[in-house]
Amino acid sequence: MKTRMKNLLPTWLLALSLVCAFSCDDDVEISGERTFNGLITVSPSTAKNGDTVTFDIEQERHTGMSINDEKLIFTVSYFVDGKKVAEVSSDGLEPFEATYVVTDFEPGTYKVTAHCETNWENYDIIEEIYSARLTIEE
Repeated sequence: MKTRMKNLLPTWLLALSLVCAFSCDDDVEISGERTFNGLITVSPSTAKNGDTVTFDIEQERHTGMSINDEKLIFTVSYFVDGKKVAEVSSDGLEPFEATYVVTDFEPGTYKVTAHCETNWENYDIIEEIYSARLTIEE
């Protein structure tokens, strides 16, 4: 009986290593969707051309934006009246803060929006991000 077990041990170890090699793939793609809730903040909310403003997203509730320690959101882009003005890559730390030096905006009040992108092809982020206002003075 011991001889039979000794003969099976190398075969068993080989089979186990093959199973691990093929089932422990880091490139496994997860599919699905998750809602990202938040409110854009602009600080200061009133600025002039040449001033620096900071954009951020305050999450209304933490929705667990990672699976298996992989971040779902890796880029947040900020827009002022549809013009992309700032972008930040998420490294696993929140908040999603970005700065922008105000350039080439006429005096007035502008809508600030944001768009989130994920690094997973088959995973969708449903955005529920509330916009903010940025007022540009002379």
